[in-house]
Amino acid sequence: IGPDSQYNIVSYNQIFNNGAGGISIGPETNKNNKIYRNLIRNNGIEGIRLGNSAINTEIYNNTILNNNNGIYLGGFSSALAYNNIIMSNSDNGIEFLSSNPTGVTNAYNFFYSNTSGPTNSTNLIIWSNGNITDQNPLLNSSYELASTNSPAFDAGMIIAGITDGYYGSAPDIGWKEFYIASPIITNDTTPPTVVIIETNRYFYSNLIIHLRAADDISSIDKIVYTTDYSIPSELSPYTPNN
Repeated sequence: IGPDSQYNIVSYNQIFNNGAGGISIGPETNKNNKIYRNLIRNNGIEGIRLGNSAINTEIYNNTILNNNNGIYLGGFSSALAYNNIIMSNSDNGIEFLSSNPTGVTNAYNFFYSNTSGPTNSTNLIIWSNGNITDQNPLLNSSYELASTNSPAFDAGMIIAGITDGYYGSAPDIGWKEFYIASPIITNDTTPPTVVIIETNRYFYSNLIIHLRAADDISSIDKIVYTTDYSIPSELSPYTPNN
């Protein structure tokens, strides 16, 4: 995002294997940009770079790993960083330029195994609630939470429009919400829908009959059907085709 850019949104991306950084904002005055729900990994420099005077950047629910620094802030930059997993970066989780940036409000972030630690300047981070350090988030091969046993599960905060559709007791930390599908109902008695595909409109020597139902249809032993031009007919025996 170039100089003097405002109100941009970077979301729902996988950004990886770039020789330079993953997402870069600035330099010069950039205001009120949002970065959320991204997987940012294996980039040559920073996962997210805020140039000088990138103001009020909102960084929510990203997973940022295997970069140089996770998040880098230039001079007089400021950000809100919530619900991010920042791990396995070769330098800091959050790196500050030495020339006095404004700082980061840091809440419900997950820092793990960054070589130089969570940050190079603790006095420039406003450490708010819910941050987790030095625990393995237990990600799977897609860099998502592997199970409800992850310490990042249900450990995040609600952010309107971004995490308010969560599964469990609270949003997860990271780029994707862990979700367990509802169990299949096995006692559905709704009659199945029958679709007949005819090979000839007036001659049903070959019929393909498809059943669609929520329940197990393996116990069906016959099908009774009618056509536009006949009395009810019976198809028996019936063998389900799985």
